[in-house]
Amino acid sequence: MLKCIVPLARGGGYNKGKNRTPYLLSIAGKPLLGHLVDQLLPLKPEEVIFILDRDDKGLMQYVQDNYSFKVRFILQKRSKGSAHAIYGAKDLVDGELVILFGDTFFEADLSRLPSSDAASIIWTYKVERPADLGVVFLDGDRATKLIEKPDSLVSNQAMIGLYYFKHSSTLFNSIEYLLEHDIKTKGSFHLTDAVQLMVNKKKRVKVRVAKDWIDADHGDGLFALNAKLLSEQAKVLGKTDNCVLIKPVHVAKGAVVRDSVLGPHVSVGESSEVVGSVLRDAVVCVDARVSDAGLSHSVVATGAFVKGSLRRVNLDERTGVRLD
Repeated sequence: MLKCIVPLARGGGYNKGKNRTPYLLSIAGKPLLGHLVDQLLPLKPEEVIFILDRDDKGLMQYVQDNYSFKVRFILQKRSKGSAHAIYGAKDLVDGELVILFGDTFFEADLSRLPSSDAASIIWTYKVERPADLGVVFLDGDRATKLIEKPDSLVSNQAMIGLYYFKHSSTLFNSIEYLLEHDIKTKGSFHLTDAVQLMVNKKKRVKVRVAKDWIDADHGDGLFALNAKLLSEQAKVLGKTDNCVLIKPVHVAKGAVVRDSVLGPHVSVGESSEVVGSVLRDAVVCVDARVSDAGLSHSVVATGAFVKGSLRRVNLDERTGVRLD
């Protein structure tokens, strides 16, 4: 049976930017974590193993309450890279394995996995600046060389953080070799190097190109993801009064929006309130308040409030700011 590993820990590779990916941030009526995990549902996994770097009870509770597959959490406070983080699940996996990194939102066909003759499959996407990612060189549809975070533009086929392994033991043996021989790239043990060892041993490592991909933890990726999800799932369920809504806009049940202009690409969470404001490309989370403000490319997190003039803000939970 197929199992999945989802590294959410910083050492697992998801936190390339300064801030933590806000997994419980509500976008288009669902936490970011829910949109992430939903991508695995077509695989019908027997179990999903989450690797965390902190005891996040809210995150754990959300997964347990909303999914029927078996769930396990591994707390790994000091990881030494993505390969080291994944190795922590070695004794829990036997057989087929899919790894999905926590900042990866993709569009790809996963239906053919069980019939694949490859030892591994890597999904890639063509990008302009792959410096923060791993890249792959190809011979047809086979990987010949992988490089983690190249210093120069050697390939624009970036690995997006989605991997399949026919036999998980093959991967874990490669990671074990890295750890035993202290083989690091830029100070860390990387999954990229473990897969390269498989290539070196003539294992068939295939590459599939994703139809679409958004890195939610890099630059304005979160807002690009917000726009994409809203275009597919936006609904107005809450109360709106004297408002202009420029689609797509999502107003969750229990939210109140008055005397405001919203959109395009605005998510308003449950029990939140927006009054006398102009918002575009913005996320207002559960129980947040925005008053007399103009916000663009902004996140107002759970329980936070904003009052004031036109700005770009990114507030943590239960914080507030007055913009005069």
